[in-house]
Amino acid sequence: MSHNISKPLHLYKSHLSIKKKVSRCKLLYTVYNFTTINSFHESYGKSNHLLYICIHKQTQTILDKNKRIMKNLLKLSIIIALGIMCFITGCKKYDDGPAISLRSTKARIIGCWEIYSYTDDGVEYFNEYSDSEIEFTKDGELIEINEDDTYKYTWELSSDKKTIETTSENGSTFNHTIKRLTKNEMWLERDSEILKLVSK
Repeated sequence: MSHNISKPLHLYKSHLSIKKKVSRCKLLYTVYNFTTINSFHESYGKSNHLLYICIHKQTQTILDKNKRIMKNLLKLSIIIALGIMCFITGCKKYDDGPAISLRSTKARIIGCWEIYSYTDDGVEYFNEYSDSEIEFTKDGELIEINEDDTYKYTWELSSDKKTIETTSENGSTFNHTIKRLTKNEMWLERDSEILKLVSK
């Protein structure tokens, strides 16, 4: 019995041709972004329908991958935004701010300050201590100059960095709670008194 091998050989050649076409589908997609089968047929003819199917599948795969990437980026952006909000809220150390500062607490305290106002029992006084200056040194010394008098103390921060602990020359100690601390402002509270300082 004879066998007709021409047809299988023809199919084999056709299969090889299809494999070559399929292997080029990714490259063709990047060069020709066909959105409809009609636009593909106009360029390559209806005989290359299988190649269109391959390109279409590759296109869908890439689009799906891009969608997943965008969803992941969106989730990451939301997480980062929430993290920043939580970080800022958690870093608001003092009641009156600021919410966040790149400088350390001690670095903001060190320097010369003038008394802007003095509040006692809810009444705020201005210009009562306009001639007074207070200097916090990096070595832990506090110097208060009031008209012709000079007073010296030592100072240090509490462990939670919310209180300035001050000791006078005779050993008396008193604490001021930091209510606000920026580069240019420092508000200190003791009992019912609030001292607002501005940097010189």
